Amino acid sequence: MWNKIETYRVVHYPKGLTQIHVYFEDGSDCYDISDPARASLILDLLRNEKPLYWGEGHHIATGKGPIGQHTIDWSIHGSHCRCADCLCEGSAAPAQHEEISYLS
Repeated sequence: MWNKIETYRVVHYPKGLTQIHVYFEDGSDCYDISDPARASLILDLLRNEKPLYWGEGHHIATGKGPIGQHTIDWSIHGSHCRCADCLCEGSAAPAQHEEISYLS
């Protein structure tokens, strides 16, 4: 049975264990990962893919989606833009875009 992941939480312990808690509409599950590369892959999926589904045995799957990446037009967005993942395709004026501020 597959459950759609609604939210998640990550706990990383100093000795290298990472716990990923995933929450569904009707429950939750916890996945203990000791391999940093695997934890990084799972976190990358949780942060960047939607929808995601969680199956028995800690299986994770994406929903159907188009192949390829969206191309960002930096002449419109600028190098520090964070507006809606830069998917507005030029529909918003550059002044409406949120800029990233860097700490020095």
